[in-house]
Amino acid sequence: MERLVFTFSMDTNIYAMLAGAVAAALVLGADLRRRRLSLTRAAGGRARSFLDIVFPPISLAIVGGLAVKLILAEGSGALIPWRSSALWAIGTYAAIFVFLWREGHRQIQFQRPRGIVVAEWLILAGVNQAFIASFFLDRGLPAT
Repeated sequence: MERLVFTFSMDTNIYAMLAGAVAAALVLGADLRRRRLSLTRAAGGRARSFLDIVFPPISLAIVGGLAVKLILAEGSGALIPWRSSALWAIGTYAAIFVFLWREGHRQIQFQRPRGIVVAEWLILAGVNQAFIASFFLDRGLPAT
């Protein structure tokens, strides 16, 4: 079977970025409500607190963008193997999001140090990317 080229047209990337931005905005809004913060008034927050709020939505934005690309690639008739790095990334970034969401709740409840969510995201995302680079040959999705 012929191997497909791993490129995307510009319209596919726009849809993926839009889906990621919507997912990130929804999670960011929910996290701001959960932490009782407002974007209009200064809460005396620091940079690490801001990053703790921003990084879980980034994980879900990656999941949303890759899911849209996967759906569009499947819809165009491209064959996507079950051992695809895109499927692995969707699963792992969803798991990272769930872990960080719970960790953010623990940070609020037990007054853990600021920046712990960012540090955990950097570690988990780095290990995930190293695993993908080491064990997956496809590097993405087929062309749409």
